[in-house]
Amino acid sequence: MTTFATADIPSDIDTVEKLTMWCMAILELNSGNDTYPETIAGSEFLVSIKKGRAYDGTLRRIARVSFELTSDYQTRSMWTATEELKSGVIPASFKLAEGA
Repeated sequence: MTTFATADIPSDIDTVEKLTMWCMAILELNSGNDTYPETIAGSEFLVSIKKGRAYDGTLRRIARVSFELTSDYQTRSMWTATEELKSGVIPASFKLAEGA
């Protein structure tokens, strides 16, 4: 688990989309090398962020994460029925507003 306080969130994060990408970047930093056996074909990374160009030519940031569900997931809210990936840290550089 990577704990945080609202004071850790940079002041320039003002949308759910920015907050999601900030969280994904921290998860990738802490768990980006960890894999799990997703299919018989092989393992996948628990967290990955890639940059790629879509068919329409737009440049995209593609974030993927796989969370294990808790055993009592049916009785809990979606966000609390998620197993923690691992202990991690939020780097100091993630706590500063961009361009600050």
